[in-house]
Amino acid sequence: MAALAVEAGEAGANFEPWHALQIWLESAEHRVSIPYAKILADLIPPVAVRLRRDFGALLNLIRAHALLHQASREKDAEGRVIATIEQDYAAVRELVVDLVGEGVEVTVPAAVRETVEAVKRLREGSRGEPVTVAELARKLELDRSTVSRRARSAKDRGYLRDLEDNPRKPSRLVPGDDLPNDLQILPTPDDVRAGVKGCALPGTRPNGPQEPHRNGQYSIDAYKACNRARVQEGIKCPPPPSGGEPGQANNPRDDIIEEVRNLFASDNVEGA
Repeated sequence: MAALAVEAGEAGANFEPWHALQIWLESAEHRVSIPYAKILADLIPPVAVRLRRDFGALLNLIRAHALLHQASREKDAEGRVIATIEQDYAAVRELVVDLVGEGVEVTVPAAVRETVEAVKRLREGSRGEPVTVAELARKLELDRSTVSRRARSAKDRGYLRDLEDNPRKPSRLVPGDDLPNDLQILPTPDDVRAGVKGCALPGTRPNGPQEPHRNGQYSIDAYKACNRARVQEGIKCPPPPSGGEPGQANNPRDDIIEEVRNLFASDNVEGA
């Protein structure tokens, strides 16, 4: 809604940095190593067959996150970007942990749980009488359409029952199946880190120093570049990868990338 509140006469969003980022990604490293993938798989409880698909999607999201932030990531001996636990897995987990749990039906959405609990409290105060949607809306302080959708979702999951058979009459809601305790499907970053500590990962440490890449680029270079990008206002894209010259792609936006390369070249001279 905040975006809609912007006056029509004001300048629109500046997409130039995003376009430059896409140009840079075309010639950047596209391979990602997830050294803790096997440990992550072992920590996920095999409660549903669909977790095989969800786990593949999870790994792809981790790879995508690491690629977008590769300027501040280590590389292994083969030049692949190394996805970290604290920065990549943790960020992805925060986005999808509830979706994965709800998908395999081992967790209950917070809105559904709140609705079922409200029905129970209303019945306690009315000596066990069924609850209408109107009463539930007043209890939750929400509009009736929202509460009706919540109640329908709870009924579909079996956590509420409607004693009214006539669809033209108001619902008479009572509790159905007991709400289960939420089962954690995706382990926490701390759990994954603890699993890593018990295993030997040759040549890699998910969040620690790495050996320099074979082309001579050390991780401190990426770290400095990332910090520079954060503090330098107006920067249009991250530093270009050392493994290729963006100018060779004959891209009409090469002047943008060349400008950024010159910016970082001058920064190195000042640092020396």
